[in-house]
Amino acid sequence: SGNYGTSGMEAFQREATANGICTATQTKIASRAAPSDYQALARVLADEPLAKVVVCFCEGKTVNNILNATKVIGASGKFMLIGSDGWADRYEVISGLEEQALGGITIKLDSAHIDSFDDWYLNLNPANSSRRNPWFDEFWLWKFQCQNGDNYYNECTGVSIQSFFYDEG
Repeated sequence: SGNYGTSGMEAFQREATANGICTATQTKIASRAAPSDYQALARVLADEPLAKVVVCFCEGKTVNNILNATKVIGASGKFMLIGSDGWADRYEVISGLEEQALGGITIKLDSAHIDSFDDWYLNLNPANSSRRNPWFDEFWLWKFQCQNGDNYYNECTGVSIQSFFYDEG
């Protein structure tokens, strides 16, 4: 539930109905829902005899939780997941859940690679970004979990966005 994907799901439902595509059920789940809530959702989907494909306009964490729930309840392979770009090229979303994700399809828009943006983004740090963006320090501390009291510079030494977001392999 929430804003991500709501308009996409509404458009999907309209187009499916207009084109005679059966939708067995439609549901929402909060991305921060408890594992038991995800398992309940997976049971509803697994118990629906007409549910063969699940269309999910979801963030990566939500998809990971859904796949994990299907594993926990023993519903691996029951349905195929079709997903939005929220997790299209993020391998960590399915890591350890490859069997549950098998056959899934995601959609990602083709976008131009802009080297100058990469150079700027990958070199952000609290020393060069805090004045321009007052929320950057909070993001940095949350993302890298490197706060030691009020002194995060010492704990964050050597931490870079590049080390977390740039796949060298």
